[in-house]
Amino acid sequence: MRRKTTRTACVAGILALVLSATAWGASGVVKWTANGVALRSIAGSSAQYLNMTPDGSGGAIVTWYDNRSGFDDIYAQRVNSAGTPQWTPNGVILRSIASQSAYYPTITSDGSGGAIVTWQDTRSGETDIYAQRVDSTGTVQWTVNGIALRSGGGGHRSQLPHHNLRRLGWRHRHLV
Repeated sequence: MRRKTTRTACVAGILALVLSATAWGASGVVKWTANGVALRSIAGSSAQYLNMTPDGSGGAIVTWYDNRSGFDDIYAQRVNSAGTPQWTPNGVILRSIASQSAYYPTITSDGSGGAIVTWQDTRSGETDIYAQRVDSTGTVQWTVNGIALRSGGGGHRSQLPHHNLRRLGWRHRHLV
């Protein structure tokens, strides 16, 4: 079932290692290209764990992790209501640390055309939770490679509830 809204984009999927997005109008008609708009296209690298949030202007901001650097890092791309990517080709890097990986990004709107992204991060040797804010122009706003929301290990899972703006949290793997 497709959500019928003019303010939301739906991530269509990854085809031939190309991350693409498609938006449907209120009538259910595809607004962009039938096979989606390429947000990321890098041979030999795959994007995983896609999440998105509306940008407040009829477009969306999409986040994912991929291994283009040899390690899994966090990226984001904004696409406008016409289906045109707005930021750096193949996405803005939100976190990149050699020899350490990051996984499972979640995203929410910051209310100003940008977004806040959280993820699991292994830079300390433990699984910690980090966050980065990116503004409407694709410029990261906080410390390079993000700020620690939870460090010290313990098997935490990053979690940013969709449709619950500005609420950041985490869940310990042993809690229900």
